[in-house]
Formats: sequence, structure tokens, C-alpha cells
Amino acid sequence: MSVEDQLRRKETEIKREDELRRILACHSSDYFAILQINPLQDGDSLPSLVRKSYRQKSLLLHPDKIQHEDAPRAFDLLKKAEIVLSDPENKERGYLIDLYRHVASDSQEADYDSPANASIRAKVHAALELHEKQQEVEKNYQQRQETQKHSEMESMAKERERKKEWEKAWESQRESRVQSWREFSKVSKKKKKPKKKVLV
Repeated sequence: MSVEDQLRRKETEIKREDELRRILACHSSDYFAILQINPLQDGDSLPSLVRKSYRQKSLLLHPDKIQHEDAPRAFDLLKKAEIVLSDPENKERGYLIDLYRHVASDSQEADYDSPANASIRAKVHAALELHEKQQEVEKNYQQRQETQKHSEMESMAKERERKKEWEKAWESQRESRVQSWREFSKVSKKKKKPKKKVLV
């Protein structure tokens, strides 16, 4: 193996490592940053850019070609980015494009690596982090509400069960109560002495 081949191989390994670190540093929901695509460019060329970028990066990061413990995770992020951005009806894609447009306002530089676009990506990253935290808070709130509702339903069911048991016990003791009352009534009638009439 020649020195040039060894250098080329080493260069490819370094590119793979750099690309892996870059993808893992991106926010997991910022699919444009993962594929290094500027979403503010012409929307008609987006599907072809997604395919092209995915193909190049998947060849670099395929877990069979790179011996790194995080390679499968990076490849999964890459694959998800390709799936989301390839589907024009995908809600995540629409949300991400709207977010980029909102953050970018008037800046429309085509170069992905320009400082303006880097600033936009940083703002989008912060917005996605905030959105993720809000979703987590909302999810926790929903879980607490569900737990509270479930415990209330359980306590209501237990209360209904106690009431049924009490009514059942009340009904089962009805005969004994009636019998006790009858015995009491007979005894009290026998004890009564008729009053003697006194003539005055």
C-alpha cells in the first residue's frame, strides 16, 4: 500500500470522525442542520438536496464503515432527517421551515456555512431546546392530571363499593331489625297496666 493510499484512508477516517461529531452536536430535531441544508433556499430543489446530502453522509457514516460507538446513533439521526425532510406533508418539516423563516427574518444567504446562517442555526437550536422543554413540561402536567384523575376514579369506585356493602349489610339485617322491633313492641304492650277508673 502506497503512502498516498494510507494518507487518503487516514483523511477519510478523519472526515468520518468529524462528520460524526458534527451530527451528534446538532439538535436531534434540526434535520436541516444534520443534513447541512439551508432551508431558506428555493423549496423546489429541497427534495433533490435532501437525497444528495443523505447519500453522501450515509456513505461516510454507515455503521459498517466506521468503528465508533456512536455511529449507529448518528446514522439513525441522519436517516430520520432524510425521512422527515423528504415528506412535504410532514408536520415536523413544516414546523422547522417556519421556525427557520421566523428566526431568519430577511437574511437569505445561500451558503450554509456563512456566519449569518450559523447564527440562524444557533437561534433555531435554542428555540428547539425551548420547545422540547415546553413539551416535556406539558407531558409531565398531562401525566400528573391523568394520575390524579385515576386516583379520584379509584377513590370514587371504593366509595361506591363501601356504600354497596353498607346497603347490602343493611338489607341482610333487615329481618333481625324487624324481629327485634316486634319483640320490643310485644314486651312494651304487656307491661302496660290498664288504669283504674276512680269515681269521684
